Amino acid sequence: MLTSKAAKRYAKAFFDIALEQSKVDAVAGDFSALYAAIEQSEELNTFLKAPLVSSEKRVAVLKATLEGKIETLTFEFLVFLIRKNRLDITADVAVEFSLLQDVAKGVQRISITSAFQMADEQVDAVKSRLQLKLNKTIVAEVKVEPTLIGGFKVQVNDNVYDLSVETQLNKLKQSIAKA
Repeated sequence: MLTSKAAKRYAKAFFDIALEQSKVDAVAGDFSALYAAIEQSEELNTFLKAPLVSSEKRVAVLKATLEGKIETLTFEFLVFLIRKNRLDITADVAVEFSLLQDVAKGVQRISITSAFQMADEQVDAVKSRLQLKLNKTIVAEVKVEPTLIGGFKVQVNDNVYDLSVETQLNKLKQSIAKA
């Protein structure tokens, strides 16, 4: 997911404030719920991005729906985004905030894509190897992609380690062609 520079700056500044006030986990929970709501509700998404809705109306709607249900700090930040006319980047700020939280906790999220459902022991073996290499706690999302012939791919940030059968066969083919 590509996020704007503004979303990254806002997330970093807000993360620092939340860290200062020891509210990172509470705010992260709020952002996680907000992100899910934005992803699931086209109406909410439209409201956040609608240019013709006044700031006062947006604050009133947020107050009616969220005040008392989320951390005061999160609510104040959303009002700040409204005042800066940047409420449309709320989902991106939520994603960036989550990434900053992961970094602070020493967590690395990875994606494992396999041709078949991997056994827990196999996933644990991949996680253990990466945990030793990266010196971070590994959280894996496992996906099944039947189009892979066999093997698996591991994505860590922008790096993809392709251990699929197709890639291994292509490498063999290239090495034979060069010989």
